[in-house]
Amino acid sequence: ATKAGNKVLWLLPASSQQKVAGALWKDARQQLLSSEKALRLGKADPSVLAQAARSLLSVAALSVETAAGDAEAALRALTRLCAGHSEELSSALSDALPVLLWLVGATGAT
Repeated sequence: ATKAGNKVLWLLPASSQQKVAGALWKDARQQLLSSEKALRLGKADPSVLAQAARSLLSVAALSVETAAGDAEAALRALTRLCAGHSEELSSALSDALPVLLWLVGATGAT
């Protein structure tokens, strides 16, 4: 991580970081759209859900300092995904706790 003014950036320039976040956001949307029917039927592949959740978490982490609205949207989508599929995602995302805790601190969420 690099400090640029008051922002903590993982990639420089900040526009590069936002491009990576944008690509991941697009990927997460595609993963969820391609699984839409299975999600509605409750038969979604847990590995696909986990990959989409990791993509959303990555988008949030990369966007929190460069595009707060995108970070919030990714976290809302991740929250909905986790709420509907907590059993499938709990073990798959157990190693993501440090990132989630960092996001809580970075965003001031409680």
